[in-house]
Amino acid sequence: ISLNIEPFVFESQVKALKEAGYTFMMPKQIPDLFSGKINTPAKPIIFTFDDGYKDFYTDVFPILKKYNVNAVEYVVPGFLGKPNNLSNNQLKEIVDSGLVEIAAHTVDHTYLKGLPTDRVKFEVEQSKIRLENEIHMPVISFAYPYGAFDLNTIRIVKAAGFKTAVSEIAGDEISQNNLFYIFRLRPGSRMGKQLVEFLNQPFSQKH
Repeated sequence: ISLNIEPFVFESQVKALKEAGYTFMMPKQIPDLFSGKINTPAKPIIFTFDDGYKDFYTDVFPILKKYNVNAVEYVVPGFLGKPNNLSNNQLKEIVDSGLVEIAAHTVDHTYLKGLPTDRVKFEVEQSKIRLENEIHMPVISFAYPYGAFDLNTIRIVKAAGFKTAVSEIAGDEISQNNLFYIFRLRPGSRMGKQLVEFLNQPFSQKH
């Protein structure tokens, strides 16, 4: 299933999930769910977007505002301001909306698995520092580029102060055990009733 969808498909998905009673959350809320600081809604869901492409601002952000729903954008700070990527001003506008959590995705979209520790530490720690300096807010959520990670990477992500990290492992369950390799699903072009049924069926059938 493609990682990319058309804007009209995304808008249809947002409408379908709102009508089905889903609560749109952000990764930074996950630790509070497990600690009991906030109650877990009946149907929680998180929209995740990676890399920080310009079309998040031009295509996705207007839909999020129209329907007042939350999402997370995992930004590569080394790409900010480059062609086809978010500008600093666009990022600021997104942050100011309060709808989108800005999270880290390494400095240069680097494949971390198996890299020397010093390089992994640079990519992880500096992505956090650079984004926090840019948005003037804590950055506590992380995504592994290409979904690539190992035990050393997880250790470094934890030590850097991140509270969660998402993988590209397919799945729909989250617990204390996988906070640093949270599963994700690709909805593809499913819309309306088909999308809701896809989310409701057992994971073994989500193929």
